[in-house]
Amino acid sequence: MSDPVFNLEIELEIKRRIRLTLLFLGAPLTLVFWIADRQYIPEFQWEALLFRFLAASMLILIAFNLRQFKSLKKAYGLVLISVIVVTLPVQILILLQDDVATPYISGLHMISIAALTFYPMPNPYFIATCLIIYMPYFVVLAMKPIQSNSIGIVVVYLMNSLCFLTIAYVLKVIQEKMREKEFLARQKLESEIKLRETLYRQVSRQVVHDIRSPITAFKMIAESIKSENPDRGVLLARAVDRIEHITGDIQNIAKREAEELYRNDIEPVDKIRILDCLLTIAKEKESEYSIDNLKVEVTCSVNRNTRAYAQKSVFERIISNLLNNSKEASKDGSKVYIELREATQDELKELEGSNYIAITISDEGRGIPEEILEKLGKEGYSYNKSGGSGLGLYHAKTALKRWGGELRIKSELQQGTKITLFLRV
Repeated sequence: MSDPVFNLEIELEIKRRIRLTLLFLGAPLTLVFWIADRQYIPEFQWEALLFRFLAASMLILIAFNLRQFKSLKKAYGLVLISVIVVTLPVQILILLQDDVATPYISGLHMISIAALTFYPMPNPYFIATCLIIYMPYFVVLAMKPIQSNSIGIVVVYLMNSLCFLTIAYVLKVIQEKMREKEFLARQKLESEIKLRETLYRQVSRQVVHDIRSPITAFKMIAESIKSENPDRGVLLARAVDRIEHITGDIQNIAKREAEELYRNDIEPVDKIRILDCLLTIAKEKESEYSIDNLKVEVTCSVNRNTRAYAQKSVFERIISNLLNNSKEASKDGSKVYIELREATQDELKELEGSNYIAITISDEGRGIPEEILEKLGKEGYSYNKSGGSGLGLYHAKTALKRWGGELRIKSELQQGTKITLFLRV
């Protein structure tokens, strides 16, 4: 499947599984099996310990450097490297034991089942993994004479290898089908939910449209009643005004969410040039804020052509909304700062892997109380904003999460607010 969202999910899943298996299974078991080395090849037990210690160290090193691998192909390559490191001590020990009927072939079977079924991989990488695991052993078989009393054992080992590979391939195909089926089912469910929400919005707009005529009639009745009974006339007029405001809110919310839904449906998640988007929005906002003498300053410490996963129009709208929030919280003549940079090591650690860039929008406004911060970003919750619905931050956090990123807010009273968007590159 060539869907970028699906590929992103596979990449993250591979890295998560690699970290899990290397740290908690691969490295510990590599050392634990030295107990078997002492029994089968006691004359090489210390050399075996050295090989296993080096392999375990390399596995730990790989597990802690996963963020260096930025694409799905590199994640597949990381699987191959991990398999090489895990199998190398076993293959060396097979050569040292100099026995074609070695019980170490059971170790290769265990590694093959673990690697070939636990990690998602396409057929070419599956074949490459099989060759990495078994080829050295088969080369040894081909290059040395086999004693007659060992032929039966060798045949059994060969048949076992074939059976293990067949089982692993069948499990791999089943897992792929289930994974794709689950992804498609999730996509279908999301589409159905969006369709239902669209219908709800259409009904809301229709209700708002249809109720305008009765509201107009009520207004006329209220005006006529005022001359005869002013108190009742005022009461009716106020009630009609409230109904009109409610219908206006319904219409505005439905319109905003429908536009957001439309953009998400027609525009795929792709790598976009982040700096170009930021400069475009900043220029528009400076012109818009010129009356208030508010400046928007953009700084960039990464490559100007850096791309990240997002939907261009949705990303631009998010930046526009965040700048509007900063403007409303700032005094005339102040500045709003946009910084495009690499995510720091601490931030990457908190984000648990992969490579990210950070877009920070900061202002010199009145700030937000600490007890309010944790509530921001929830649907329907806004702070110090007349008529605010909280949908802007809610949609921003939802979109960032959909793209594999994250949105964080920090603020201090009378010092300003800093919003950081993390996007995957």
